[in-house]
Amino acid sequence: MPTGDDVLKKVGDLIKLSQSDNEEEARTAAMQATRMMKEHHLVLVPQAELERVQKVIGDVRALAKKYEGENQQKMLLGTLLGFMAAKNGLF
Repeated sequence: MPTGDDVLKKVGDLIKLSQSDNEEEARTAAMQATRMMKEHHLVLVPQAELERVQKVIGDVRALAKKYEGENQQKMLLGTLLGFMAAKNGLF
């Protein structure tokens, strides 16, 4: 069974191949990439969104560090995760 890294590499290679000048090769690669992404529950996320999430997590970690108590850290991280899940329609 392929590892997560193997799957990501294969999908990345297929996405690159989907840019081929050979129309049939490009279409086949795009279909295979889509199938693998669906099979492995992968989604494409814009770089700007990843950077936004990383910044929010960094801000929350800094706030949690400011309030060193373990219960407060858990509460802040739980609040962040709940907010992000609600914003992304997971609830």
